[in-house]
Amino acid sequence: MGENWPDYIIKAERCLAKNGLLFSAETTKSLRGRLSRLRKIIKERGFEIYSDEERGDFTFIEARKL
Repeated sequence: MGENWPDYIIKAERCLAKNGLLFSAETTKSLRGRLSRLRKIIKERGFEIYSDEERGDFTFIEARKL
């Protein structure tokens, strides 16, 4: 993602149509300490998380814009 990842979520909210999909893949190690904040921001920006899983060294989040 990058250091300004909250901005990416805000941009996705503006760009995606209703029911648009948001996919996030990040190394689990880099998400340590900020994963709960990432989930919170995704939900606050009008997305519903429907898949959130750790696979190997990565965490994948899939969400749909409500």
